[in-house]
Amino acid sequence: MKNTARILVGACLFLVFIGGVVMAQDVDEKPVYLIIQFEVRAERLEEFTRIMSGVKQAMTTESGFEDAHVLTGIDAPNQFILIERWQSKALHLEHFDRIVASGDWKNLREMLSSAPVMQYTTMLPNQ
Repeated sequence: MKNTARILVGACLFLVFIGGVVMAQDVDEKPVYLIIQFEVRAERLEEFTRIMSGVKQAMTTESGFEDAHVLTGIDAPNQFILIERWQSKALHLEHFDRIVASGDWKNLREMLSSAPVMQYTTMLPNQ
């Protein structure tokens, strides 16, 4: 009887583990929105605005990229929100690794008065 209980507990734990792995894979394969908030130094505002104006066009060749929108504050023109839509978080991370390796991310960070705030999000079901 003890062996049967151990086997059942082991099987349950295994199924929970496998379920967690499948769920983690599903999250990495679901479409995601990346929201990045930027606060730009006044002396770099023109340059940053020019970059953000072309960001959607520049990313159209990136694998997994679907869309992008850039918002700027009405009362705070140095504050931007970039919303990107990707086929998956994994594909965005591949893109991000490339821009870090190229030095483009470092150059962008130098235009900011504080570190950007980044968050991956997803749509609630039935929207």
